[in-house]
Amino acid sequence: MFHLLKNLLASKDDKKTLKAEEDFDALVNEVQADAEDLEKLAEHIEDEFEGLDMEVQAIQKGVDEIVGDER
Repeated sequence: MFHLLKNLLASKDDKKTLKAEEDFDALVNEVQADAEDLEKLAEHIEDEFEGLDMEVQAIQKGVDEIVGDER
């Protein structure tokens, strides 16, 4: 309510300033949301690499066993 009254009473320059502040706040919110999305993506990628590392280790163990059996 106060925000609406403030907008009605604001001068033209004040309205531009308020609009710029609102745009800036919206941009900050977008950047924060993008940062959160990137953090989640980084965690997902890290989990995938851990899973792949475990698979590589299992394959290497199997290769070592096969090579060891042939010697």
